[in-house]
Amino acid sequence: MKLTLESRGKHLIRGYSEGEVRVDDRTLHHNCLITAREIENWTVSQQFSNEELAPILALKPEVVILGLTDMQCLPPAAAYAAFLENGIGVEVMDVGAACRTFNILMGEDRRVIAALVLQAWE
Repeated sequence: MKLTLESRGKHLIRGYSEGEVRVDDRTLHHNCLITAREIENWTVSQQFSNEELAPILALKPEVVILGLTDMQCLPPAAAYAAFLENGIGVEVMDVGAACRTFNILMGEDRRVIAALVLQAWE
């Protein structure tokens, strides 16, 4: 699906399809973290270990939009607890909904991270 919005100097998700997401003029095929100013590869497993969550926590977002390709593999309770302990809200949804929600929150100038799991779990 193609999304179009004005970016005002911030990264926006322009479109997505199975296994990929388009951010500005880049097409990504790997798990990634997207903020207003950064796009990073993200190594993550179904366990969502502390080491895997560390890059998100270090950015101190207001909210994390976690987009999953497989909604039957939700993060463990410890991952939710890590966000809660750091005062970070988290919403889990499919990748398409995560992309749309990220753009809306960016438009509201919120400190948001899209944490997108585009590849199957290892």
